[in-house]
Amino acid sequence: MSVVLTSTPKPTTFYICNSSEKVFIFEADGRVVKASTGSTQSEDEVDGEGPSRSTSNSIVSHRGRRLAPLQDIQNNKARPTCHAVSSGQNPHVVIGYSNCDIWVVDITSWRVVTILSPSTIKAAVTHVAWLHDGSQRFVTVHEDGLLFVWHSRYEKTVEIAPIVKGVRTANHFAIDHFKGPKQHNPKSRWAIGKSGVQHVTCAADGVHMATCGSDGILRVFDFTQEKMVIAFKSYFGGLHCLCFSPDSKFVIAGGEDDMVTVWDWQEGVPIVRCVGHESWVCGVLFDPWMHSDSEVYRVVSIGQDAQMLFWDLSVDAMIRPRPRQGSATSPTSAALPTSEGVILPFPPLDKVPYIEPVAAAAVHPQPICGLALTQTHIITISKEQMKVWRRPLRSAVVDILQQRTPI
Repeated sequence: MSVVLTSTPKPTTFYICNSSEKVFIFEADGRVVKASTGSTQSEDEVDGEGPSRSTSNSIVSHRGRRLAPLQDIQNNKARPTCHAVSSGQNPHVVIGYSNCDIWVVDITSWRVVTILSPSTIKAAVTHVAWLHDGSQRFVTVHEDGLLFVWHSRYEKTVEIAPIVKGVRTANHFAIDHFKGPKQHNPKSRWAIGKSGVQHVTCAADGVHMATCGSDGILRVFDFTQEKMVIAFKSYFGGLHCLCFSPDSKFVIAGGEDDMVTVWDWQEGVPIVRCVGHESWVCGVLFDPWMHSDSEVYRVVSIGQDAQMLFWDLSVDAMIRPRPRQGSATSPTSAALPTSEGVILPFPPLDKVPYIEPVAAAAVHPQPICGLALTQTHIITISKEQMKVWRRPLRSAVVDILQQRTPI
């Protein structure tokens, strides 16, 4: 994925998107915008209002007025592949690069405060996530199936030896800690599997973390105890994206089986299949602002079919009694037990209820590869353009979305 999107916390909201060359940062102003790198002249459609030609570093609104980004960050040696923004009063953005570099940027000053260039990491960074434990640590996952834990304030890196420590399991899971000065990076290395890890996310409880990848396995970890709790196999193919629910009770994932699956990871069961995409699912998010009354979980998903889908999951449906395949503590014969947890195969499709989306819209002419939610807007991005949408209501999607017209 060459373009992703996120937004920073309040009080000031910024949209941060990375293209094939730079990371652009600009203040959210409620308009549809488009970033151009300025290195070459290109012609692209801007929000359905005709072509716009740009040869300078600019953000172009759909009203035809050029807006300069607040900042652009460029690594001349590599292209950005992912980024994530920390929470708190002094947010930072961490950026992963194709050459394994990792940059930490202070958003308040737009200064690169830490550059990590470990010479012995050979695989590109595929995704990055901050831990929600107030420790200023973050994790990166890579194309070779490894996960690394870093501290955002420590720039000194230690040489990494081949994996010879740790207990190898049937899941190819092992952890190594590195010796060195107290303020060194990385802090530890986790061997997640043989194939690439595509996505990592951390639960709001500050304890649990989940990964998914091309092997089609969703793994849930207890980060504080450094152990794998449970793992789920997809129905088909690899998994590309996942997200914990706001209360950390559930995890959703999507990928090459063209559906979004909701798992109760504590009970060890898939709860429901969200069916509606016609191609691979590229992004999924629980909507935290639609769960404030604890009655409905709203899920938003995007895919290579250029659609954005909305799903409403009632609490009653999420917690109703259901047969258990296995659990984090009591695996059954249906699961593959290991010394680090269990891997649960996907049950027959007729054993898992499915729901259809409450709303669906083709919102881009190209596959969608980025999704972000704010309290008032939804942001989608493709390789060509970014769009900002007014939030749909709980009962129905507003007319502006049904008309496929962004604000």
